[in-house]
Amino acid sequence: GKPGQARLRCERALGFFSRTVLPGKAVLARLLLARLELRARRLRAARTHALAAHRLLAFAPSPALAFHTYFTMGQTYESAGDAVRAEWKYSRAQEELEQMRDRLGVQTLQINFAKDKVAVYESLFRLQM
Repeated sequence: GKPGQARLRCERALGFFSRTVLPGKAVLARLLLARLELRARRLRAARTHALAAHRLLAFAPSPALAFHTYFTMGQTYESAGDAVRAEWKYSRAQEELEQMRDRLGVQTLQINFAKDKVAVYESLFRLQM
């Protein structure tokens, strides 16, 4: 089905980008795989991909990638029932958002920033209820 096709495409992309000088693309592929695994409720696989994305950040430092990585890690912990770790990762994602906010100047980026920010604040709120 579609999830299987999406997973196969992400794995191919990961294989390709892992052999190039584009580690940021490899981070994105790992994050997509993590989210696909979350949807399929394969939490261990989701966490494995999210942690691999986190390790790749050392080679592709980017506040946007860091935000998405921490947010995805938070989702994996929350899905596994680990509210403490989830809140910690969501807080890290929030910190990355706040750092990005100071650098934004283009209106389009500000709109995308606002969309991402809502999701992380909703997650933090849900865990603190």
